[in-house]
Amino acid sequence: MAPRQPLPNISEDDLIDLAGGATVLLAKELVAKGKVKKALWTPPVAEALVDDGTESREARWNLRSITFQRNECGCEVSVGRRKLCVHSVAAYLVLATKEGYMKPETMAPPKPAAPPGKPATATTTKEKTADTKKEKSKEAETTPAGPRLKSLTLSEKRGTPIEVRFIIPPNIVTAAARDEIICRLELRVDGAQVAPENLDRSKAWTIEPDTVFFLAILENLCHGKLQGILPLTRRHLRQLLAIGKGLKIFRMANAPETALAWDGDQLDKVHEHLDEPAATPQTNATGEAPDDGPEEKEVRSQERGRDDRPWVDGSMKWLRIRLPQQSSGPVAELRDMLQRSGFTLETTTREWYLAGTIQVLNFLARHHKLLMTDNGAFFTHNLSHSLRNVDLAKAKCDASEENDGFRFAIGIDPEGKSPKVIQEALSSGRMFFYTDQGPRLITPELMESIRNAQRRITGESKRDVDLDLNLKIGYADLASADAIAEELQAAFAPPETWSKRSSAIRNLSKLQPAPIREELSTILRIYQQVGVAWLWHIHNNSLGGLLADEMGLGKTVQALAFMEALRQHRPEDGPCLVVCPASLVENWRREARRFTPSLKVLAHHGQNRFTAQEYLQRFDLVITSYGTLSRDIAAFSLITWGAAICDEGQNIKNSRAQAAKAVKQLVAKGRYILTGTPVENSLEDLRSLFGFLMPGYLPKPEERIQAEERKWHDDRLLQMAAPYILRRSKVAVAPELPAKIEQIVYCDFEDNQKKIYDEYLESTRKEIFEMEMGGATQARIQMAAFNQLLRLRQICADPRILDPKMEEADSAKLQAFLELVEESKDAGHRMLVFSTFVTALQLLKTALEDRDIPYCYLDGSTKDRQGVCDTFNSTPTIPVMLMSLKAGGTGLNLTGADTVIHFDPWWNPAAEAQATDRAHRIGQTRTVTSIKLIASGTIEERVMELQKSKSEMLRKLLTESDSVSSGLSLDVIKDLLRKD
Repeated sequence: MAPRQPLPNISEDDLIDLAGGATVLLAKELVAKGKVKKALWTPPVAEALVDDGTESREARWNLRSITFQRNECGCEVSVGRRKLCVHSVAAYLVLATKEGYMKPETMAPPKPAAPPGKPATATTTKEKTADTKKEKSKEAETTPAGPRLKSLTLSEKRGTPIEVRFIIPPNIVTAAARDEIICRLELRVDGAQVAPENLDRSKAWTIEPDTVFFLAILENLCHGKLQGILPLTRRHLRQLLAIGKGLKIFRMANAPETALAWDGDQLDKVHEHLDEPAATPQTNATGEAPDDGPEEKEVRSQERGRDDRPWVDGSMKWLRIRLPQQSSGPVAELRDMLQRSGFTLETTTREWYLAGTIQVLNFLARHHKLLMTDNGAFFTHNLSHSLRNVDLAKAKCDASEENDGFRFAIGIDPEGKSPKVIQEALSSGRMFFYTDQGPRLITPELMESIRNAQRRITGESKRDVDLDLNLKIGYADLASADAIAEELQAAFAPPETWSKRSSAIRNLSKLQPAPIREELSTILRIYQQVGVAWLWHIHNNSLGGLLADEMGLGKTVQALAFMEALRQHRPEDGPCLVVCPASLVENWRREARRFTPSLKVLAHHGQNRFTAQEYLQRFDLVITSYGTLSRDIAAFSLITWGAAICDEGQNIKNSRAQAAKAVKQLVAKGRYILTGTPVENSLEDLRSLFGFLMPGYLPKPEERIQAEERKWHDDRLLQMAAPYILRRSKVAVAPELPAKIEQIVYCDFEDNQKKIYDEYLESTRKEIFEMEMGGATQARIQMAAFNQLLRLRQICADPRILDPKMEEADSAKLQAFLELVEESKDAGHRMLVFSTFVTALQLLKTALEDRDIPYCYLDGSTKDRQGVCDTFNSTPTIPVMLMSLKAGGTGLNLTGADTVIHFDPWWNPAAEAQATDRAHRIGQTRTVTSIKLIASGTIEERVMELQKSKSEMLRKLLTESDSVSSGLSLDVIKDLLRKD
């Protein structure tokens, strides 16, 4: 006699993989409460009678195969979704405890140890001691027990608080009757609603510990990732409410600000609708009733005709189906489906018959979802036993490494058979194929999922399924292919090189730190270090990237840190190149000198440029403008650049523009774009940007396609581009930001503006020299100098103030201002713009009007100043407020703005701070960014150098009182007018 087969030893981790963490926890609770009776091991079936609080269930788990396990229980989990349910898990836990596989004390479900009201933390030990053992003991005692959230990082010290709301639908009465209750999980950060799927997983958060326990259960119920939309049955909602008993997170959708009240263990307005209706026949995993005695079978047979679900009996060779006694709605759809499928109606029994193995398996394959999922069909024990080895076919993805890329295949898993078996089956009209384990049904849903995946990876919107699809994909396609494979096959196992390349692109938490110089690393904020690591990762994997952080978050310093790391650790790649608007060349040079002084930098701009290849290659970093690059592209295209970075990338959004054509001719190991506005007008902008970053990666759809098909291509384009765009908002990184960010943007003159400035400067120097030689008094010389200083300042602001014949393009500050306005506006920010010159404000007005940008305006002639301020504060669609120093510098509250532009700075620091404080006042909830526009190499820069040490002298310099003349020496005036 063969020995009795022992109970399989399944670890708790494996149980969680099979059933989910929430199911295992609830099963433990049933065991701990003694709700499991008559547990028996009758190989290969573990069975028991389980009372879940609503009714007793006869649970049976067929353990012949763990991989293809059969759950035979009458609950909705096993019937409707063919999943391993809490009852069968509880039956196994009791038997495993008897066998000694598990300890009885582990059956008590964990509870959170931290007291309510105390935030949950990733590390609860607050004080470090010299005694390591004591510290570890203390940590063990204070760390909450129970499940931990995988979707979020929790930290008490640096975490941002999250308010959790569990929203109950207002139609709870009818939804509960249908057993389809659509709830929502809402997370609120600083009062703003954030979808759980969109919460930044790289940040730290703080949540109440008893709520953490509830979310951990919910996370397991959602297969390991919190979701915003939660379709629940009555039973699921009851179980969740039992776990969340007493929590103030439950709200009705029509009154989201008011927490629902608890009456003992009953939630007001909810529990009263969650009672189960009269019991329906218990079923197993495929819908059949468990074996009962003769009396129970007779009762069940009598009830069968009154069942409101389709009743299905038969085997693999024949089927008979009885439909509910209705004449419309779903029943009518089922009746039509049976007629189309070749069923014959026996009028005396009102049952539909179908004969033949091919016909039966084809029918089950084609209509499995309609029967089981949509209508909850009741399968008899006889039929379920006959179909015990029949299962649904699954998708399969395969990947193998190949030169400069990978081979990627998408098809149906043949489960050990030749793929030709599947093709032959489909060719012969069979929607199933045979494996060693039994038939596998090829459902329409499976074919549709494979079709969609193949369309996405190939870009062919009308492609049909090709089960032999095996295509070559490049490194840039890995992120998209990885997402596709993950959706199709949870156990997708690509080559290690595939995972290393794609995982960090899709999940920033897997990025390895970049080799940033220690001194610079201490300056960078955490999100900036992540940005540098992201650039480093995509460069090492021969990809391109678009750093699209909001204005003011430090894209420049991140790029500089990246380029310094390249020159220090990969010098063989070649020098780095930055291409930017002409007005920002000098700003880049200064920022490089400030943050990366070890880099040898060349600002390749202006006249008398050296374009020899050998000369340019002497430098670590070359900075040039888009216009200069277009003129010198012959020289620049001969050099292999380690990294080519386009700043303010919107300048190359037009693929036909000279700038876009020039940058695409560059030869570089890595290409990158910095911009705060990746998509300004249309997806064509994005396609043009990627034409530089990764040529050919984003294909252009055919011209003559329908709107629906074009939308498909647009959606695919966004999905393909997303992995290579890193964008962080100020809201997302708010905990790392100060209340106010101050920046200086240096603007370099173009030829015409430089010429007029130099002429006035030389004229002023000459006039002072001649007055000195002629014996003029110092007071007279000072007065003449002050008049000339005013004109020089006006030229710095906009040369058209003195020479109206000059063009808008001749103003370096105006070009920089327009760049800032576009970036700020597209990111949802609003700005105050201050100038001491009303004429300059008038020119800014004209520029905004020419571009259809709405604005508010306030100067000394404005009568209702408060009314203008109120209009700006209350109208979010107005992005710009233009103000003169005298009219708007004090007394006004303009917290509707979070960006301040000092168009022509005031040299008195206190006055400048007063202006910035129009936005940075009590009531401002956002980080305020203050930006000074400084004309490089001019009197503005001279005063900036003296501002800290001689602030009082500078205040006197620009005060319009005649008495200032006695406070300045002639030597100081000459120093301000010196030429470099």
